[in-house]
Amino acid sequence: MESSDMKLQPELRRSDIWFDDGNLVIQAGDQLFRVYKGMLTSISPVFKDLFLVAVPSSEDPEMIDGCPVIRVPDPSDEFHSLMKVLFQWGSFPDEADSPSIITVAGILKMSQKYMAHDIRSKAYSYLEHQFPSQYNHFLERYEADTYTPFTTNCLIRVANVARETNTLVILPAVLFLLCALPMDDILKQAFESSSEGVTLLPANFIAILKGRPRLSHFARKNIYSSSFFNKEIAGCHAISRCRSLNSLWAEAAEQMDGWINPFECHILSPIQNARCSICSMKAVDEMWDGRKKMWHIMPSIFDLPGWDEMRRLSQTLDDF
Repeated sequence: MESSDMKLQPELRRSDIWFDDGNLVIQAGDQLFRVYKGMLTSISPVFKDLFLVAVPSSEDPEMIDGCPVIRVPDPSDEFHSLMKVLFQWGSFPDEADSPSIITVAGILKMSQKYMAHDIRSKAYSYLEHQFPSQYNHFLERYEADTYTPFTTNCLIRVANVARETNTLVILPAVLFLLCALPMDDILKQAFESSSEGVTLLPANFIAILKGRPRLSHFARKNIYSSSFFNKEIAGCHAISRCRSLNSLWAEAAEQMDGWINPFECHILSPIQNARCSICSMKAVDEMWDGRKKMWHIMPSIFDLPGWDEMRRLSQTLDDF
């Protein structure tokens, strides 16, 4: 086969990872990567084994510019992310925007598949920082509106990669953020591909369907119970007014589909200021205490192992 044959195929294109002195061309999807075989084998034992079994046996192997061509079955965007960070280490994203997070999710998936330990460790640390397992860290990021710019597609990709790689410790935070979407959006993402062709994995969709009402129930009972159950607080200075305000708050907090966000309390402030000081303090104390309790059991809300077990599992994967 002529070395120029594959270059003439219109569906294939060179990626920006193309070294003129490279000795191997890898095809992933519609992209071609000209790289250094020795560097890949030194970083990944999977690549080393792949190159051993993928050596063309025919006398006329496929070639491009004198380099043998090996195909991998990975999505081109995810494989590109791995190649970019392998050969351009300084390109590892530092930003916390949706495109960067999607890129790092792809790096986590590919680096785990190809057993590129150092890269996998860095990708995991990046995502665990964005979607923490520690309550105080998550709350700090949530209250700073860190997650507001994240697209639904970004959250779905991270949730899917976390499930696919068994990096479960980042799932509770991501699943919670997906639960906070309107139910119509959740159903749409489960059954209709987005413009990027991404849908929720069935396991994540089921976790959201089961977890969303559990979160709402916990919020009513343990975070905002003084309002939803309109409890009379001992020492209240204005029983009639406070109970009326409790009813107003409960009505405002609960959405039509029954969802109550355990971390959204901005609607509490005006009513809190109108309550008597005793009821206001009681509501605030209950909210903070209830949130901590909820975070402690958050994994079970989504039918996941406990926090310690998920951290241990992530460490085990990091030590492969």
